[in-house]
Amino acid sequence: MASLDSPEYHDEKADLDKFLSKVDELDTIMKGMNAEDEATRNQAIKKADNILNRKEACPKPINKTIINKDAHKDTSNPQGVGPDGEITDQEAFMKYVELDAEDRARKRAERKKEATVLKDKGNQAFKMEDFKEAIKYYSQAMDIMKDYSALYTNRAQAYIKIEEYDKAIEDCNFAFRIDSECVKGYVHKGRAYLAKKQYEDAIKTYEEILDFNPKLEKLVRGCL
Repeated sequence: MASLDSPEYHDEKADLDKFLSKVDELDTIMKGMNAEDEATRNQAIKKADNILNRKEACPKPINKTIINKDAHKDTSNPQGVGPDGEITDQEAFMKYVELDAEDRARKRAERKKEATVLKDKGNQAFKMEDFKEAIKYYSQAMDIMKDYSALYTNRAQAYIKIEEYDKAIEDCNFAFRIDSECVKGYVHKGRAYLAKKQYEDAIKTYEEILDFNPKLEKLVRGCL
């Protein structure tokens, strides 16, 4: 490896930064194309077109068999892929994005199924009032799937039961990063503040629910 002070090292670092930037850009586009909102999807397609115009669609190397299902017949110059591995047309790019999105969705479904089994065990332990055991199961599930908001709100509720209020608030805040409209998170966070006798913070937390769902006014009034 090149010395930290050498020009070669800085060139390598610049190449790595550029590569990671392309990975982030492609990941953002793929998420946009799978969004429910049509405007978001259209914006992602527009970004894809811009990338194709720059002839910088994907970081190298690319598995060409992913892009061209018939690549085994002729791998010397698969359709839609340049000689250096660049995707050169929109159809090939869209196929790559679609297959990658399907693979991500399949793996996510598998992780969620495994995490749900642990979540259910945690729920059962909670019903038996074994709150520390419940926390253990929820934490194990998080190791498998970190972007599952129900795990954090459930664990927050268990933390409240054992008077670990700061940990409950932290879990609720993390749930908001996953789902900014996680009602259970606001309810449990408010309860934790109440237990800490931080009444102004509790009121503010409950009222935040109305910012995204005014129809829950009755729930908020009940909490207050």
